[in-house]
Amino acid sequence: AKFHEKFPKLQKNAAFRAFRVVRTFVLVTVGYYLFAPASLGVTVTLLRDSLHFDGGAFVAFLTTNLRELIVAIAGTAVLTFVDLRSLRENRLPVGEVISRKQGWVRALLYGLFLFVILFFGLYGSGFDQFAYFKF
Repeated sequence: AKFHEKFPKLQKNAAFRAFRVVRTFVLVTVGYYLFAPASLGVTVTLLRDSLHFDGGAFVAFLTTNLRELIVAIAGTAVLTFVDLRSLRENRLPVGEVISRKQGWVRALLYGLFLFVILFFGLYGSGFDQFAYFKF
């Protein structure tokens, strides 16, 4: 809070907001790498391999996971459309609109979100382990 009091103009600065998004993504990714693998050695190997780009492996990934990639892109497009539409019509983010609903509606929506996450927690036909098993 003291940082924002000292630099109030940064709150609306697009570059600073983009930096915050990238910073959060990096922290969450590194945090996932720390808790998902079985050992610290595997974690270090995953982090090292994620910083190395191999074009052939990328093309192989795209060809074998094209259906899942299309679903992910379509889902992201739908979420972006809904969010932008909500912002344009209500001038409020979707989360703010949900937080203004009655308690039982919020609980129902949160329960639905949780169910969707748990139901679709298994990704693709080649994955036999539940995605959130270790948590």
